[in-house]
Amino acid sequence: VELAHVFAQKAYVAARLGEDAEALEGNLNVLKNVSSDDITLAIAINNLSVLRGSAQVFDSMKRFDKLGKSGSGGGERGLELAPEFAESLSGSEVSTVLVNYAIVSMLGNRFDAVEKTAKNVLK
Repeated sequence: VELAHVFAQKAYVAARLGEDAEALEGNLNVLKNVSSDDITLAIAINNLSVLRGSAQVFDSMKRFDKLGKSGSGGGERGLELAPEFAESLSGSEVSTVLVNYAIVSMLGNRFDAVEKTAKNVLK
């Protein structure tokens, strides 16, 4: 668990090198071993959804929903990051996570979530 951020970075590097299978496996291993309040969770979920693209959209949406404020949880209301994630990420990282959630929502035909998440990006 203490090294989860290192393994997330290793998975990111694998993705950048075009080793998608290794990157996918690395991100899934990080998600299995990281605590639900660790910022590495947000990074691994975001990277995993980018790797998958249009494959396994609903699983990606469920994973993104774990990053939402309690009671918001994503879904049709869009995604508003929980404070423990929003405060640990830079502004551009928050925007990247929200934009990727909007893309995944669009692929999953959740157009209300896309619109509401876009508004959250503009806040």
